[in-house]
Amino acid sequence: MRNLLLVLFITFSHNLYSKDCYENKTFSLLTNQIGQIKNLINGEASKGSIFSVFGEGFVLDDTPRLISELEKQISERKGISLEHELLHKCLQDKKIKKAGELSDLSIELTKLKIELLKKNKNLNNAIVKKIEGENQVPEIKEEIEKENKANELAKKVLTSEVLEAESTATISTDLKVKRLAAYRSELTKLKIELLNKKIEHNKALESKLKYFEDQSEFLSSVLVGIEGLSEKEVAQRLKKTEEIWIEISSRNYNIFSAGESFQLPQIPSSTITDTGREDLKKEVSDLNSLNQELVIFKQKTLTELTSKKNHELKLHNDLLLQVNNVRGVLYNLVPSSFVVKQALTIDYYKKLIKEVAASPFRILSYFYSKFLYIRDEVSKGNEGFKTLGYDIVYLSFLALILFAIKTVFSNSKQWVDGRFISFFSKFRSYQLVKGILSLWNKIKDNTEDFLWLGLIYFIREQDFLSDVRIVLDIFQVIFISRILKSGVILFFGSISRIDVKSFAAFKRKAQLAAKYFTNIYLFYALSLIFVDATIGRTYIFSIVKYTVIFYSIFRLVVTSSDWEKEFWVYIEKNFSGFIVSRLEGIFKFFPQKLRATTYFVIIILFSILNLFIRATENFEISKKISANIFKKQIERVEAENGSDEVIPEEYAKYFQLNSIENEQDYVCVSETLENSIIDEMKEWITDKSEEHSLVVFGDKGVGKTTLLKHCLETINGEFSEQVRVIKTKIPAKVLNKKDLQNFICRTITGKEMEGSFDLYQLDKALDKKVIIFFDEAQNSFLSQVGGFDAYEYLLNLLNFNTENIYWVMSLNKYSWLYLDRAFGRNQFFRNVFEIKGWSDLKIKELIMSRHSKTDYSLSFDLLINATRSQDEIDRYASVESKFFKLLWELSRGNPRAALYLWMTALSRKRLKTFNVNIPKEVDLAGLEKLPDDLMFVIAHVLKHENLTAKEIEHVTNLPNGIVRNAIKVGLEKNFLFKDERNRYMIDIASQYGVIKFLTLKNFIYGS
Repeated sequence: MRNLLLVLFITFSHNLYSKDCYENKTFSLLTNQIGQIKNLINGEASKGSIFSVFGEGFVLDDTPRLISELEKQISERKGISLEHELLHKCLQDKKIKKAGELSDLSIELTKLKIELLKKNKNLNNAIVKKIEGENQVPEIKEEIEKENKANELAKKVLTSEVLEAESTATISTDLKVKRLAAYRSELTKLKIELLNKKIEHNKALESKLKYFEDQSEFLSSVLVGIEGLSEKEVAQRLKKTEEIWIEISSRNYNIFSAGESFQLPQIPSSTITDTGREDLKKEVSDLNSLNQELVIFKQKTLTELTSKKNHELKLHNDLLLQVNNVRGVLYNLVPSSFVVKQALTIDYYKKLIKEVAASPFRILSYFYSKFLYIRDEVSKGNEGFKTLGYDIVYLSFLALILFAIKTVFSNSKQWVDGRFISFFSKFRSYQLVKGILSLWNKIKDNTEDFLWLGLIYFIREQDFLSDVRIVLDIFQVIFISRILKSGVILFFGSISRIDVKSFAAFKRKAQLAAKYFTNIYLFYALSLIFVDATIGRTYIFSIVKYTVIFYSIFRLVVTSSDWEKEFWVYIEKNFSGFIVSRLEGIFKFFPQKLRATTYFVIIILFSILNLFIRATENFEISKKISANIFKKQIERVEAENGSDEVIPEEYAKYFQLNSIENEQDYVCVSETLENSIIDEMKEWITDKSEEHSLVVFGDKGVGKTTLLKHCLETINGEFSEQVRVIKTKIPAKVLNKKDLQNFICRTITGKEMEGSFDLYQLDKALDKKVIIFFDEAQNSFLSQVGGFDAYEYLLNLLNFNTENIYWVMSLNKYSWLYLDRAFGRNQFFRNVFEIKGWSDLKIKELIMSRHSKTDYSLSFDLLINATRSQDEIDRYASVESKFFKLLWELSRGNPRAALYLWMTALSRKRLKTFNVNIPKEVDLAGLEKLPDDLMFVIAHVLKHENLTAKEIEHVTNLPNGIVRNAIKVGLEKNFLFKDERNRYMIDIASQYGVIKFLTLKNFIYGS
């Protein structure tokens, strides 16, 4: 029984949970929202709320944030909104197919919201304004309909009262009764007249509402599918929109024609005095009350008509904004030829005049709405004056707050300046602190402007400031213009030599130039605000834009001409002599004004590039750019000032190209890589891992041997009682199985192999664990028939399940890439590490650590003079840093190549001083003209790292004569180097240039 109840409970719970999961209402709501947003995108009317897309209190600046949030919702939550997350999870948990449908609907809805937001932004918020207007229209219509019914009913009652009063005045023979009846009739007629005015204005407003709806709906449809239209079709839509704009604009000033006062009738101000008759006392009292009621009714009518007029103004302004936005979008899409043709017609100038006439409307409508408000309040008497008094107090309070803020902002510069100096005075030696203080000294005069801009940014979208938002925009432009003016003066100050005598003249000249450019910005920015607020970006905006562009170019040319001398002095100070002489030669034929403008452009580009390099100096791309710029600056130094005197042996011995023997000379390139290699060996030693092989590969000279020696020394120092480390180099070439067996036996035991080779026996005979380091493991193969026997056997040995032997091998990069493609690594090696090029800082550390062991000094004077550095304090450190970036770039981060290039950069200055010049590169010009046989030979040498002439013949299958000729040319061009064993290898000086060419020509693969 208990089990049965449990089953029933689970079943009931499951059904209930499933029912709770699946809600038809949610899917129906999503579908409806999709339809509503599609209607909005297509320019059709929609009854849905805009808040589901735009949110409460939406402003156009919110668009990027909302789009980002919606895109994040798609990428992270499959489009599922927060309110539907529980439903989606529930459907997923119950494995109901509706979960996928919910996600698909949500993604579709979210994408449509993004599309709508983007379209609304392109239309300058016109969609939101249109929807807000459409949402108001039904409310106003309903209000008018109810009011008209009530007015008509009231008119019927009042008409019967008029007839009754007139009848009494006609029939009665009592003069006082006749007079009172006539007065009642007059008052009642006045009330009917007021009702008629209300009805009349309501009918006019209904007509305007219908007009608004029709035009708004058409304008919304104009931009639908515009992306796929031809230029001709866009021009046709623009023409039709222009017609509507003209029609709408023609209604502008009809809304508030001169003397407009709704033409309400005058209400008698005097009341009836006592007639002296007791029987008429009540009638007199009723008539006086009716007079007072009529005054109140008139006031109420005026308020209602004022409110409707404000509604009419708002709807008209929204419609005007919508048509201006549509015009602006279409105008920017039509081809320039269409605009030029239009400019040659009378109709164009008529429209231009129409724009000029229409431009003040929105501003006048604002003041007119305030006029209506004040008039309405004044008509209310004491109550209205009290309201206006509150408004004045409120405005005075805002003015007082602004004055207080201004006082605080005015005093802020001194306070912040004092805090900066006191805080950073302790850290002045730091470069970052120097930069911050330098920036502060440049911008502190504009502290108040920055603070005002920050305040405007945070308050401009507040509802209580909606009436003065355009004023805030104007002030924002003014504050920016003041900052721009200071920036222009700072720019001229940075390129000029200023002393006490020349400061006054410089200040006048710089302020005059800054004034011109500031005024250009003010004119353009304020025109843009005015145009956006009134007529949209079409004809007048085009004239303003091109006027600003042409005048800016003219002013730039004139100002550059005035500052030509300062520009040229700056270029001479900051560019190398070679570049300066080239520029001088090029520009001497230029007209003076064009020459000065070109100087300005060069300085701006140089400043941007310099700023980019400084901001990204730790990125490899910036180091490369900096190095190549520096190389251009100093490229003639060595030729003019270099020396052929041999570097003394006592100095050169510290810069041998072989791997180091002294641990003190070791430079840690990557702690991560070093620790990874050591940790792999430690895990094997401590029996935490059964992996007992490790491979390190990299370019020749990159530090493979040095790194592994250091790692093995570290292991030997920590586990000397448990492990014996054997370091050896596979001789060139060990190519057959027997030679390799003998070499391994001799390495482990120190004796020649006797009898058959048994690795397991050797392993068991060891009294402690052994780590064997095979350097230059590429010597165990030759790419010919039978040339892989030793390497294949070595791979098999590595996979023997030995307990006391750990194998470490280093290989040349291109040998490893070749063998990896031929044999694969996954089944033989688990631990493979690549050593890449060093950083410029590590290259500098390598060279300076070795240099510090000598008693020689270095002079960078030749490079400093070549760069014409103007920073007397930091120029030595700057040039030194740039030199090592250049050395890093030329050597590609290869330490052996860097050591070679360092020695080529030195020349004797004094007995114990070297001049540092530009490093000497191997000339690789004409590489592409050399025969393919030579490149084929070099590629095979690179693949094996080192080969004899005979081995080159075997691996290339080329005749002896061709091989000998290729070797000869390779040695002459410094592509190849022959060691004391008569083995050929790629020369370290030309290694990377040759590799780049071979890769480009597909002689080798990998990078």
